[in-house]
Amino acid sequence: MQIASIDIGTNTILLLIAKIKNSELEVTKEEIRIPRIGKDVAKLKYITDESARKLIAVLSEYKNICRSFGVEKIICYGTAPFRIARNSNQVIDAVYEKTGIQIKILSSKDEALVTFIGGISNFNEFFEKYNFVVFDIGGGSTELTYGNINKILFSKSYDIGAVTLKESFFNSFPYSITLNRVYEHLSKIFVDKFFFRNFITIAVDGTPTTIASIKLNQKIYDEREVDKIQISKDFLESLVDEFYFISPTNILKKFPSVIKGREDVILTGSIILNYLLESLQVKNFFVSVRGIRYGIIIREMMNQTRGFWTKVGLKKFLSSLKG
Repeated sequence: MQIASIDIGTNTILLLIAKIKNSELEVTKEEIRIPRIGKDVAKLKYITDESARKLIAVLSEYKNICRSFGVEKIICYGTAPFRIARNSNQVIDAVYEKTGIQIKILSSKDEALVTFIGGISNFNEFFEKYNFVVFDIGGGSTELTYGNINKILFSKSYDIGAVTLKESFFNSFPYSITLNRVYEHLSKIFVDKFFFRNFITIAVDGTPTTIASIKLNQKIYDEREVDKIQISKDFLESLVDEFYFISPTNILKKFPSVIKGREDVILTGSIILNYLLESLQVKNFFVSVRGIRYGIIIREMMNQTRGFWTKVGLKKFLSSLKG
């Protein structure tokens, strides 16, 4: 069985096609597009007509890709922009009419859960000894989850992301706001005190994978090399300082593996990542290329088979993943 998951975020639209056979998942195809459909949604509270057209174009393309791979089921979720926009239902209806793809809105709670499941799915060597802290810095929100393969111990979605932070403070270069003031702003959003124990830290998707690619001096982004790389907070902090003094255009020139569309939010995403590491008092973190799109498919399999959300069952299933 070929199954596809589509993750529609503020900045990116991600596609994962996977083959499921004998309760195993093997990656067939992955795609990324960066239409930024959530542009100005935090301010306007609606998805613009231009963004809706971009969304329909990307999903039409993905539908054709899925058809070419014989996909039997497409699971499509929208995240922060759909939770915020007042016209989400109208956009969802228009997308279904044009593409036949039904978008479901992923709640902040469910987003954190599937991100956690996806994020830990290829770290099974740590299942027995450690808890996990998994966070995903999206365009419009940041999810932080703490737990293990038995249960979730803490989970929260914060209304700040790389795009929304950019739109608030970093719209023109050179930047007039200091980094200290930005961190002060974040302290008013991330108000929780984290008293987590015996954990490893995993950061998923866009910002951390880009940081890892830069760390590896890649000329072209290659997620196979990036996945599970460990990055020090010191290295991240040095990049934050460097990004602050470089225009987005020059970031693309200096760091060729940065995917076009991320160049103007890599600074803000890195600032949030650095702030979280400081709050957690950790010196390094692991990078995972697996996030919502993986978690969606894994949860689909869990829903089909009773008892997977147990130490034995979930461990067995996650350990069976290939890719």
